[in-house]
Amino acid sequence: MPPPPDFLFCNEFYGSALDTNQCRSAVDEIPSGVNPVVWHPNSRGRGQYVLPFQSSMGSVYVTIERTGVRPPSVWESPRRLFDLGVFLCERCVKEQGKGGFATLGFNSATQWAQNHSPPFVWRTIPSIDATFFTVTVSGPTNKLYSPGNTDPAISLAIGSNIAAMTDPGDPQSLKENKEKEAYWNERSTQMTRGSTTAWWSLGPTEAKPEMIYQCDSSLGTPSASDCTAIEWQQLAVQPGTLTVGPEAIFFHVNTCYLAISAAAVIILTWNQIRTAVSALTDTCIQHPYQAAQGGRAYLGPPPTSQDGMRKYKRQNAQLIGWNALPPHVNITMFKQSEPWTNPAAELRTCTWQAALNGRSTLSCTSA
Repeated sequence: MPPPPDFLFCNEFYGSALDTNQCRSAVDEIPSGVNPVVWHPNSRGRGQYVLPFQSSMGSVYVTIERTGVRPPSVWESPRRLFDLGVFLCERCVKEQGKGGFATLGFNSATQWAQNHSPPFVWRTIPSIDATFFTVTVSGPTNKLYSPGNTDPAISLAIGSNIAAMTDPGDPQSLKENKEKEAYWNERSTQMTRGSTTAWWSLGPTEAKPEMIYQCDSSLGTPSASDCTAIEWQQLAVQPGTLTVGPEAIFFHVNTCYLAISAAAVIILTWNQIRTAVSALTDTCIQHPYQAAQGGRAYLGPPPTSQDGMRKYKRQNAQLIGWNALPPHVNITMFKQSEPWTNPAAELRTCTWQAALNGRSTLSCTSA
């Protein structure tokens, strides 16, 4: 196994049921060589070291790009980029059956963001020092995306990296870096996986909190693969609308349960539900650096609990994490250790009653 990348993210969005042998064959098409060569981004220059570079085998595509605004030509060893491709084939395709992406030089983005977050002055365009390599393994329908620029996980990773730079003995540093982490966490919700909105092109967010994604350890630790299976296998195929009300509607795969309810009867589109669940999964279940835990998505005042991570979103005309749900709708993702029988029985379980009433579900055990 080659050395790990500085950031790795696997997700079904970039492909599922990909073939490992096809992945390795596509990676083998990456130019060889241990010595650094000059890579020319945005098709500047000639020869085999022009970016973006793309190879394919069967239904698997491998893409190399230099991420960032106006990235310069840069020296790098082809072998290091080849190693990223091999790592993706092993960790994402072989072990998880998913596509994904990996980066080289990601710390440059963290360093830039550290100096361009509140309370520092915002600059819209980062310097060329904030660019890095991204290698992506994907299916044929996802081959044109640029995850190093546009995936919400990049902003979440920047926030976590900044928090990790905190000096524990410096209260002021702790306070400032916590604010910066929250800032970049929020900015991730302005991004939609597969869109053209880049992490470095976003202006400051407004302070008014509206859409909230709250991670809560008292909701247990559902399996990330189970929760993403709900998103990609159950919700992705639903057409039309869903009528919800005070009595929760449940979706589940193994230990991961999703409950959707509303204070009064309301009709939601499946696009609204999928958008909110995707943002909740990114925030609480598949956060690139933080342990998975259950969570809630709703529009309303910020929670008062100090235990959960709070994420604020403001309204925007485009349906993204900011404005996924209307008022008085709640989506809860939690771990259920009690056996499923039917929806009516699920409403009476210890786990759901605890989640519904703000108590810890951890004391509820399987019968």
